[in-house]
Amino acid sequence: MNREIELKIVDLDCPDCAASLEKGISRLKGVKNCSLEFATGKINLSIDNQIIDREKVIKEISRLGHVAVDKSAGGHEVSETKGRGSLARLKDILLMVAVTAMLIEIALSVFDQPGYLQIIFSVTAILTGGLFIFRSAFYALKNLTADMNLLMSLAVIGAVIIGEWSEAAVTIVLFSIANYLEGRSVRKAHRAFKSLTEQIPHEIEMETADGPQRVRLEDLKQGDIILLKPGMTCPTDCEIAEGTAYINQAAVTGESMPVSKTEGDKLLGGSINTDGFLKARVLKPFSDSTLTRIMHMVEEAASRKSRLASIVDRFAKVYTPIVVGIAILVFAIPVLFFHGAFETWFYRALVFLVISCPCALVISTPVAVICGLTRSARGGILIKGGVFLEKLANVRAVLFDKTGTLTEGRFGVVHVVSLDGHSSDNIIALAASVEQFSEHPIAGAILEHARSMKIKPFESRDFRAFPGEGARAQIEGSQYTIGSHRFFHDSDITDVELHKKVTDFEDKGYSLVLLARDDRLIGAIALADMAKSESAEAIAELYQSGISESVMLTGDNARTAESIAEQLGIRHVESQLLPEEKSKLVQKYREKYGLVAMVGDGINDAPALALADVGIAMGTGGSDLAIEAADVAIIGDNPKMVPKSIKLSRRTLGIIKFNIVFSLLVKFIFMILAGLGLATLWMAVFADMGTSLLVIANSLRLLQK
Repeated sequence: MNREIELKIVDLDCPDCAASLEKGISRLKGVKNCSLEFATGKINLSIDNQIIDREKVIKEISRLGHVAVDKSAGGHEVSETKGRGSLARLKDILLMVAVTAMLIEIALSVFDQPGYLQIIFSVTAILTGGLFIFRSAFYALKNLTADMNLLMSLAVIGAVIIGEWSEAAVTIVLFSIANYLEGRSVRKAHRAFKSLTEQIPHEIEMETADGPQRVRLEDLKQGDIILLKPGMTCPTDCEIAEGTAYINQAAVTGESMPVSKTEGDKLLGGSINTDGFLKARVLKPFSDSTLTRIMHMVEEAASRKSRLASIVDRFAKVYTPIVVGIAILVFAIPVLFFHGAFETWFYRALVFLVISCPCALVISTPVAVICGLTRSARGGILIKGGVFLEKLANVRAVLFDKTGTLTEGRFGVVHVVSLDGHSSDNIIALAASVEQFSEHPIAGAILEHARSMKIKPFESRDFRAFPGEGARAQIEGSQYTIGSHRFFHDSDITDVELHKKVTDFEDKGYSLVLLARDDRLIGAIALADMAKSESAEAIAELYQSGISESVMLTGDNARTAESIAEQLGIRHVESQLLPEEKSKLVQKYREKYGLVAMVGDGINDAPALALADVGIAMGTGGSDLAIEAADVAIIGDNPKMVPKSIKLSRRTLGIIKFNIVFSLLVKFIFMILAGLGLATLWMAVFADMGTSLLVIANSLRLLQK
């Protein structure tokens, strides 16, 4: 009976090791399918549990020189730390012994001490420095995989055969040191990835009938009340039930400035309470929180290879056997056909063999992708894989849905016109007094504007609503009516002076409400779907970054759409669109410009998001459907995250391309030097592993702000 299991390999340092391990596990009897991702260390297996079980797989992985932990078992983090720690300590001790032995051997050589002493310390350095390397080489040979460990082991054995004991010792110790440094660098990238959830506590105080009690995050249920003290991280998505505080959402949305939140406001999992004491009602269990979803999405994204990564992997599979074949020819042809010295050409072939390993080339892409995805996730941008990272870097046109993406998606007061000696504040106060009993969105906008201006409505009575037209109420003995321009026109209540003032607002596509006292117009309020404060800057940044075109798509009428577009600096507008028409426009602009990104936040955006080369969903303000359909999810609602994501993708792609070219160039140069006899074994190790370290260090720059 087949069974699916998932394990975590905690000590993978290079893609070569991952490929060799995957091949070794795949050969086990009872293993039907095996997939190991270097980026995440996850190994997914399909096994026949009548032949092999989880424990046997873990033991086999240990025999192959790696540490695996069961992701489904409790205490995963503890077992992972212990597993890596015991093995790492042993490797560190052996490496110190090897380095000491090598230095003593070099000193003996410098001071012309007896040869047998030099050989003793050389052998000590080779055995202690190469123990795990030789072990991995044995299993690589068994699995018919020419990885770096096998090639290095062959080179060291070859050097010993021709009596180059010192050269063999220096080579293996340098390789071990490079492996150690490479492992630390790769783990730094992995730790950055894991740091996304490190600030989340394992337990939280929950309010119960018996008073506050500490509970595990996994035990939290919807509706539970948790207690958040200053400095604490909210573990899951909640709603504030009591209290007010400034909340730092940088870990989730990328916004560095804390925002004030009070009763009824939502808290995202991962947000930090910076000052006040809060009681918060759990909206989602920990397993379904925003931050947990971020982790899952980034983890899945890391396993999706970009086009460049796939090309590099295919190239490496062909490159290694070809170069190994050339190494054999470098030795065989001069010796067999031109009477070349055996030791000279054998040594050159060994140098060529070390250079042939594609370690730097293979690692050049995945580490950069991990760092790029982690850096973007830290800023509230979830890019769902290397393939979309690469596409995003090459986008030429960006299409924006208007409502909720470039605009707030709600009405706001933009202008107030007053007559008969009334002030603007008085018009707002009277309008709010009439609308305070209304549920209409325009009424809500007027009341919100009054609150923001600290304008208190008057007492009103006899409220009456006219659905779709307006409302009426008595205020201090006078009848006040508020409604649309058409409502008053149909009632023969007009004013030439006011008409002249408001015509320009209507031409701009604003929604207009008029206010009358006892059938005499006294003012007007213009409202509009407010553009987000960051939208204009986001559009400007896109044009500055070389994007050919930014286009606004909307179902609104042309006047309203063009008014918003003019405010934001958008040159192209497509208005009065149905959802299916947005999808057609994606195809139209793709044919015109090339790769197209679509940015949206609503359910009717989902088809266009899915059809675009890169679909970008505005996260927390958007629907789950839109987020699932998208290739990039922006957790906050800041449009400036769009140019930011494109810049980060371009930077990541630039680093990947540099890493690939640099790796190939160094190898090409040292192959020539090896053929000419100008490179030694230790120089070859230094060049190969040094290149690996440099491309890793170059990739780690992506984690810096």
